[in-house]
Amino acid sequence: MQKIIILIFSVLLMSACVSSKKFKALEADYKALDEKNRAANNDLTSTKTSLAYCNEEKAKLTKEIEYLK
Repeated sequence: MQKIIILIFSVLLMSACVSSKKFKALEADYKALDEKNRAANNDLTSTKTSLAYCNEEKAKLTKEIEYLK
């Protein structure tokens, strides 16, 4: 999906009157944002994993509390 968007974006930029300097700057911005997006997705995955672990621990402790009552 991203490749299609990049291709369409590239075609539009190349067909428009945009200097190569501006294009390269936009391309660098895109790469930087793409890296940030990948890092954010990795953080999200890690956070979801931690949340699942915490929910499991909470369930275990809740059962233990009920048992001890």
